[in-house]
Amino acid sequence: MKKFEKTICLLLFFTFTLFLNKEVLAGVWKSCCLQGCEYSNGSIVEIGILQNNMCFEPDCNKYICLVTNCGVSWEPCVEGWGCNPLCTRNNPTMTIFPSTQAGNPGQTLNYFVNITNRDSLSCGVSTFKLEIINCPSGWNCSLTTNSLVICPFKSNVSILKVTPPPTASNGTYSFTVKAYDEKDSSRYDFKSAIYYIGCLEENPTISISPFYNESLGGETLLYNITVTNMDSHTCGPSVFILNVTSCPTNWNCNLTTTSLLIPPQSSNSTTISVTSNEFSPSGNYSFSVKVAKINSNYSNETSAIYNIIRVGNCSETPPYLILSTPYLQRGADINATIKIICSEWHYIRVKDLNFSLKIDNQPWNECFLNEKGLISFFQWNGTEQDRSSSHYKKNGLTTNGEWYCDDRGCKHQSYNLYVYSHSRLHTLEINFVCPLPSNLSFGTHTLSVLARLY
Repeated sequence: MKKFEKTICLLLFFTFTLFLNKEVLAGVWKSCCLQGCEYSNGSIVEIGILQNNMCFEPDCNKYICLVTNCGVSWEPCVEGWGCNPLCTRNNPTMTIFPSTQAGNPGQTLNYFVNITNRDSLSCGVSTFKLEIINCPSGWNCSLTTNSLVICPFKSNVSILKVTPPPTASNGTYSFTVKAYDEKDSSRYDFKSAIYYIGCLEENPTISISPFYNESLGGETLLYNITVTNMDSHTCGPSVFILNVTSCPTNWNCNLTTTSLLIPPQSSNSTTISVTSNEFSPSGNYSFSVKVAKINSNYSNETSAIYNIIRVGNCSETPPYLILSTPYLQRGADINATIKIICSEWHYIRVKDLNFSLKIDNQPWNECFLNEKGLISFFQWNGTEQDRSSSHYKKNGLTTNGEWYCDDRGCKHQSYNLYVYSHSRLHTLEINFVCPLPSNLSFGTHTLSVLARLY
């Protein structure tokens, strides 16, 4: 069997190696379509078509090899025209970025004029002329270049510099740029942009991070809120007012601060604490925060999600308690093992375990830290699993260092108490050794256990 397995491995490796070699050598194909195709260095080459990241020999009835001053490329043959080069010319397209800017009198602002050649590949390179056809009177409008050489489906940029006179008044001023084919001026495009003198106000932006957060019901989660003043740099700082516009019923959504002073083109942050209702059903809940510039109509609003994860308290299936103890003498140590089985534990996230013991319905505090059992110090966390097993583990030690945890569970440093959980078997096992109360009388006593997950 081993020999057979090795043979298969060798065959697979050999086949894979052949595939790699074919991909490396591809790109040098002999084809009837490729006669005369040359690179710019003048050497005659043969080139295939790239399909699915591999180079194949082309179908000479469907593709034509185009050699232009923009390089060598493949283009599908056009039905009715055969495999002859067909040049289709189209109007160029122009964009100006940014389309609106704000500045001060005498200040030069730059605008990026982008021209795209929309001709078909077979047309080759074209030269496009640019000219300013509208500039406010007394202003200076100039292009870094008035001519752009562009291949089909490619773009090129010229920078437009616009400078108002020092005496320019506040207001909105527009200018226009035209681009046209040097050989055919009927193919053109033009766009306008705006230079605003004065304070150009914009709606602020607001974001909440994280957008999505989750916890058990009744807990408080903290979110960061970032507000950006989008006004132009010609404006002064502004005060922005924040308020909670929506919060789930019977929840608390509290902002750390309700106002932020922010310079233009800058950001500032605050936080919001969201406390859910412990009785709210599991699911996603949203809350919203609005920001508005004081004494203006400029505002924005956003929202975020608080997800309540399912609380595991074995409400659907009560826990089964298995208690095993020997007959004991008065004042002796009791060595007990308690297993709690709950069918819900394999898919829920658990925050706290409340575990306590009573003898004859009286708290047995000698064995545990307080009447609440483990909840104050143990904080059993089932949100993280050890990668090497299916056992839950506690995330580190508590602040007072009372517990030691490994990939199987946690042990108390002062008490012989060990807590172990197995998510797949839905069990929680607790082992402990504790002295019985000295005032117990001879006879039979009832040891009761209360275990609850949160």
